[in-house]
Amino acid sequence: MKAPHVYTLLYHGSQHSEISGEFSLPDYLPDVRRILRVKADPHITGKYMNGERLEFEGEVSMTLIYLSEEQTVCAFSAAIPFSQNAAVAGLDESTVITARLHADNSACRLMGPRKCVLRTRPTLRIRAAAKMSTVPDTQSLPDANALCTDSRPIPTADLICISRDALRYSEDIACADGAIVSVLSCDVTPCVRECRVSAGHVVCKGEFLISALCSVMTDGDTACRALTSRVPFSESLDGEGVTEEHRCEPDLTVISVTPTVTEEGHNLGVDFCCDAAVICSSDSTADIITDAFLPTADIRVQGEPHTVFRPLKTVYGTCNVSGSLSHDPQEPLGSVLDCRMRPTLDRYESKDGRLLLDGSAEVSLICLSADGKYLPLTGSFPLHWETDGAGLPDAADLLIFSDCTATAPSMRIDPSANTVICDAELSVCLSLSAKETYVLPRALTVAQNSPTYTPPTEPLILCYPEEGEQLWDIAKRYRIPPQTIRRANHLDGGKIAKASPLVIPIHPLFTDMKA
Repeated sequence: MKAPHVYTLLYHGSQHSEISGEFSLPDYLPDVRRILRVKADPHITGKYMNGERLEFEGEVSMTLIYLSEEQTVCAFSAAIPFSQNAAVAGLDESTVITARLHADNSACRLMGPRKCVLRTRPTLRIRAAAKMSTVPDTQSLPDANALCTDSRPIPTADLICISRDALRYSEDIACADGAIVSVLSCDVTPCVRECRVSAGHVVCKGEFLISALCSVMTDGDTACRALTSRVPFSESLDGEGVTEEHRCEPDLTVISVTPTVTEEGHNLGVDFCCDAAVICSSDSTADIITDAFLPTADIRVQGEPHTVFRPLKTVYGTCNVSGSLSHDPQEPLGSVLDCRMRPTLDRYESKDGRLLLDGSAEVSLICLSADGKYLPLTGSFPLHWETDGAGLPDAADLLIFSDCTATAPSMRIDPSANTVICDAELSVCLSLSAKETYVLPRALTVAQNSPTYTPPTEPLILCYPEEGEQLWDIAKRYRIPPQTIRRANHLDGGKIAKASPLVIPIHPLFTDMKA
């Protein structure tokens, strides 16, 4: 046997929850006049196996950006804890768990000028696969040493999980047109461009996209400014046992962001920390027993169906997305100050050798009207991406984990149509896996009422194979190991020639009954 185990898929799905919190603004913040944006940054703080349940803990950092009565843009931040769990049978220490989290439908309900309810919907995508042995139980057999088995190989994969926690980074962003008074919000989004094994290490490359919304003082006036930066990164993770043959499925999660204003407001320092996890997989096969016998009895193979999880490949690519958002013609826009876009690919199909994916892009804009007022504008529009799907299984047997990042959003106002045209380049990372159902043997037992076998009295006999007979069929008929027949007839493999007699050694002088 090449690999006596497979990874059986225990769970693949999403868990949704609605969370909310009631908050009062601190004394140093002014009253709320108009909400400009509500954003949610979720992250997992812990995951546990509790019996047959997967339990996750985390928090969602909520930020309310609003316009005060004095026409200044202010920000209020709060954290809402959450927990989610999923019932998963078969969990053990070998289980490989992938969990990715995002939040949508973020909103704020004002209960007064200084009190609000913030709510959002965290969605946790979970995949759990556990290592399962393909070697069945033989303890009930009277003489397991004399057991002969027939097996067939199935495609599978060997998995190695590598992780590093609390990777720290720092970036300075200059503010050229004024002095930063305060930081209203700061987002850091990882974008992985490449992940592969090199010289026994997992090398992960890409960039972090930093976007900060700041209150800036210019010539005595305070206004909002958006500061952006792209920070390239290259991390090498120690991976014992990995080779260039392994494919890599990366997952980078930003867990903390700390912006700091320096140099008398002319520089924004951003310190952030992220966790990196990579699942490395290599193609393999596992032999599963399909038939067996003892010299004196037939054997019953007891099996049960299992969905076997097998990583296929990781695909990187880019695509363009474009859409328009309509605004109130009574408030014509002058400019777009800040844009946040969150794309999601969540529907897919395999068709005519192509892999087709659909989703949506949620957009949140903070605009400046023609008469200098701050205005919010939100909406969404569909997105589509396709890539080569040759050799992939049908959509029903395909598992996809997708990460999609807007790397270069741009906006332009069309006054004649009262719309804002949104264009962006998206970076896509797809992790493709197959799920295949096989009946795996769990135990071998002596078959009830099996006929008594009487060995021939001749020490050697000639056997003429019947039409369609294989070497295993003949070995089972005469109750001797297939390799004994193979050695006696100088056969290569399990195939036998038609109409050619085979020498069957029966007497112990010619055979060894050990498999």
